[in-house]
Amino acid sequence: MINPLAHNFWKSTNGPYEEIVYSLLINTNSHIFAGTYRSGVFRSTPYGTYWVQTSLGNKHVTSLVVSPTKYVFAGTSEKGVFRSIDNGVSWTQTSFYNHSVNSLACNSKGYLFAGTKGNGVYYSKNDGSTWINTSLEDCVTDALLIDHNENIFAGTEYGLYYSANDGNSWEKRNNGLKNTDINALYQDENGILYLGTYGDGLYYSQNHGNSWENIYSEEINKNIWAITGKNEKIFIGTDGGVFYSSDNYLTWKKVNSGLGNTHVYCLRINNEGYIYAGTFGWGVF
Repeated sequence: MINPLAHNFWKSTNGPYEEIVYSLLINTNSHIFAGTYRSGVFRSTPYGTYWVQTSLGNKHVTSLVVSPTKYVFAGTSEKGVFRSIDNGVSWTQTSFYNHSVNSLACNSKGYLFAGTKGNGVYYSKNDGSTWINTSLEDCVTDALLIDHNENIFAGTEYGLYYSANDGNSWEKRNNGLKNTDINALYQDENGILYLGTYGDGLYYSQNHGNSWENIYSEEINKNIWAITGKNEKIFIGTDGGVFYSSDNYLTWKKVNSGLGNTHVYCLRINNEGYIYAGTFGWGVF
């Protein structure tokens, strides 16, 4: 399999067929999980060569995360959070079952955070057995990020919120943002934060989100759904495909060759540098 980080083109993984893929996860065994719009969670062997639908089917899966205890968690629309301890073979619904979950994140202590569609952020300290609502309420939370210092960032339709104490208190960090509809968050190896919006492109912050600068580029599609990176390269998934920068976000290149659909909702990179893209109706590349 060719590495797109070096060769700038894509290859289909042949699955999940004709699915809208909203979330991707790569675990410590390099197995790939794909959360889909209508068919739940699929799992693949390393490199995406063979996909199977897991027992969590017929669900709209919006987000995936793995905990330090190796639980795989899936956030769903209207059905809350599910978990699997056996690599996705079987799933159990957690006690958080009556919410639409748009985003998930887990810190090194195993605390699991769930961003909801209209009810703010909740967290669990015991692998999803019980849940507590944080003080961030009444907002749609489409993106969650645990930074290098274990602080929490929540991207909402009202902008960015920051918490240094497990969500017990939050402060808004919107200075410099012209658009507060946030879809994606990412922190690179150097600690720079990136923020993707719907309609106003990409922003960055070099001071922990205290202020933001817009990354203006005529090349970049302004509807950004995903951000990831490796070895000082930054990739973004947009309604116009995938773009990347290798010079500290100064210039950007479109890398869509071989990509069957240019609506890219999620991106993940494995330890070897293979990048995976979840698309609208064409599965994973």
